[in-house]
Amino acid sequence: MEDEKKNEIVKKEETKLAKPTLDLPESIADFGVEDLRLSSMFICQDQSNKARDIGVKPGNFYDNVTMEETKELDTILVYCFTTRILYGDNVGDALRCYSQDGKIPSAPNPVNYNCINCEENIKPNNKIQKGESRYGKCNRTFNFACILPNIELGSEKDFPFILPMQRSNATTAKNIINLAFRKRQELYAVTRQFRTKETKGERGRYYSLDFIEIGKTENDDIERAKYWLKFMKQMIMAQKLIVTGDLAEKDLASVKDGDIPF
Repeated sequence: MEDEKKNEIVKKEETKLAKPTLDLPESIADFGVEDLRLSSMFICQDQSNKARDIGVKPGNFYDNVTMEETKELDTILVYCFTTRILYGDNVGDALRCYSQDGKIPSAPNPVNYNCINCEENIKPNNKIQKGESRYGKCNRTFNFACILPNIELGSEKDFPFILPMQRSNATTAKNIINLAFRKRQELYAVTRQFRTKETKGERGRYYSLDFIEIGKTENDDIERAKYWLKFMKQMIMAQKLIVTGDLAEKDLASVKDGDIPF
């Protein structure tokens, strides 16, 4: 009897998490998950020409697909995965290399067959000139899959997006991960508000990420987060997840020691 009760509880939990949120209109019913594109939430920099051309203010966040703009971003972080990307030397150049997991290149003709040992990741000590950065030109990105809080399950806005963190913002990503680890806490256990902070340096002004925890995540949102966590992991394992980017935003990569984040 006890075993039957346990099985019943498990079945109920699975049913709850498996509730479909991708019901499609009949007119696009043949659309498959392999065609799915997740948008990314970027920071508009002074150099973000595409965003600025349509009126996005520097220092604000914008969705690179819908181009919607917001000053502050309340999010529930669902899952984190890393990628690597090595841009060409000039704007408009083809990508030189990339990796879907940050470890093994996915590019047809990779610069190196192991990202960890690649000189475009970390240079060997004997190849670092005085005053040079030890890091190469390859950008490691911490991609946080996020959902909005207080959204109805299955509604138009109940859909994940990516908040990427690289270069200077990688420190923020590591702080979030370390805090979750130390507290033995899932990323989605708390709701966070992201803002930007302005920094002025020799190369001009740029904006980086800052965040605060604004409280525990509501139970309904936790159930949504669990569903999207499972969904994201399945998509990544099947290598069907495509994170959209905008090569026009890579002009900052031409900075030699590149510490300016997107």
